[in-house]
Amino acid sequence: GSLEKDLLEIIEKVCETYLKNYDSKILTKEANEILCSEIDKINNELEHYKAEQLKLNNVIEKLYIDKVEGKIPENVFNNLIDKYNNELIEYKTKIDNLNNDLKEKELKTQKLDEELCEKAVKRFLLDKKVNRGLIIELVNRVEIDSNKNIELFFNFEELSCLVG
Repeated sequence: GSLEKDLLEIIEKVCETYLKNYDSKILTKEANEILCSEIDKINNELEHYKAEQLKLNNVIEKLYIDKVEGKIPENVFNNLIDKYNNELIEYKTKIDNLNNDLKEKELKTQKLDEELCEKAVKRFLLDKKVNRGLIIELVNRVEIDSNKNIELFFNFEELSCLVG
């Protein structure tokens, strides 16, 4: 119906824009630069949280020594250990999430392929009838919000940076 028509129009417009206005090599380079800067940002955050984790482990170690040497009461020790362990769990969660983001971005970087993208775009534009296979090749997923706004997520980062 109408939604399908809108969807196809968006895909077609993005594909035409891609072919008309962009040198695919430049577009791939731009997409790669964006991904690389995102990867750098994630790596910096990872280093930060790993450093924090290390500091916290050192604090916990000193805390144990203070407890053993009788410098701090048991209840104070237990409260601090609980607090620090919770912080460690938070850092581990953040580090795990960042590592997942990193893997995802690195995968996207590997998938940047201007020739593959260009071929898929040309095939889509040349094929006059709707071909589900070609759409699946180009589009990763479609999201529709409550206001019926359509957001397309392309399999090619080169096309993703043309949307919006």
